[in-house]
Amino acid sequence: MNVFKFGGASISSADSMKNIAKLIADQAYAQTRIVNVISAIGKTTNALEQVVRLTLSQQYEEALSEWHAILAYHLAFLDQLAINDNDLNKSIEHIDQYIKSRIIEPINTHGNFLYDQIVSQGEVLSTKIIATYFHQNYEPSSWVDARTWIKTDSNYTDANIDWKSTQEAIQTNINTINTRIVFTQGFLGGTPEGFYTTLGREGSDFSAAIIASSLVCDRVTIWKDVLGVYNADPKLFDFARLMPKISYQEAIEMTYYGAQVIHPKTIKPLKNKKISLHVRSFLEPKSEGTIVADFDQIDYPPIVVYRENQVMYRFQVKDFSFLDEANLGKIIATFSDLSYRIKLIQATAIDLVIVADEKVNKTDSILDKLQDIFTITLTKNIKLLTIRHANQEILERLYPKNNVLITQKTSDTIQFVLTKA
Repeated sequence: MNVFKFGGASISSADSMKNIAKLIADQAYAQTRIVNVISAIGKTTNALEQVVRLTLSQQYEEALSEWHAILAYHLAFLDQLAINDNDLNKSIEHIDQYIKSRIIEPINTHGNFLYDQIVSQGEVLSTKIIATYFHQNYEPSSWVDARTWIKTDSNYTDANIDWKSTQEAIQTNINTINTRIVFTQGFLGGTPEGFYTTLGREGSDFSAAIIASSLVCDRVTIWKDVLGVYNADPKLFDFARLMPKISYQEAIEMTYYGAQVIHPKTIKPLKNKKISLHVRSFLEPKSEGTIVADFDQIDYPPIVVYRENQVMYRFQVKDFSFLDEANLGKIIATFSDLSYRIKLIQATAIDLVIVADEKVNKTDSILDKLQDIFTITLTKNIKLLTIRHANQEILERLYPKNNVLITQKTSDTIQFVLTKA
């Protein structure tokens, strides 16, 4: 049993979708059962988020217009892939009616709920299309609704997994499927009531890990448009090089600080079941890529993670008293309740500094929940530079000379909070 995950870039055109179908059907995997976890096509998620924004601001005609453009974009794939399938046509018609009903007569005006019901349809569309194309051109395949496999609570936009129910559902349902090839959606789950939930942006990697750990697979393969995991973003740093092996521990550290090759929640379920993670290129499928597993004593190069669009929060108790454990706990608990990941934290006697990704909805919630107790100062449009396993050469090359707000150093990691130059 193997689990493949394909992101939106891998199916961004009809030709790329054909390429992925060919890869799945490759003779190298002929004796392997494959569960394929698929993201939405291209930038569909961003477009559907705009539908949500327009709906929530009661711009219903504009929301419908945006949806019609998204639907037309997907229907063009059917022509380009020469698909003419009655079942697929009925499914797309159902999705069209479903989205329209959410826009015109939303049964729940809660923003996060509406987000998950609308944005989820990007993955539903993409998997319906590729499953039908594969079935027509290669061999029988099955389509699985992620809601029937991944069971969650109703924490919409960042749902928590009910692991016991999920494992039971996946293990039971896989035995009822009689095809070798299975397609399902990444990023999605379902509540006990049957509503869609999402697992956080870019959560398809996590979906693949959930399924693999439930089935106790040998490996998970994430297919990307890069050769594997690099020690730095090759688009930004000319010293970036491919790392053929990474330990689970190092992968967790990298994702914690913001490296975007792997979703942060992906590693834990794989490590718990000792399932290896392979990051490979769908453009060069014969290349080995990067393996993440239980490795020891790897001599890592300096690993650089660079994040823009950060915000720095500075909290001070309004009566200017010490920032004791109780106050610290309130702040940290609020970030945790909002599933808002902290990238750097620094405390003094009277204030606490936290750096995190700049997210408007999260920032508003932090202010609403804490501004009665604390004076909160925001510094926006900052950058966070994290260097792990630094050597003298990399420090001389990257050590910032100006615009440094905070420097924080541990035995193997140094971080710089920088103003935008």
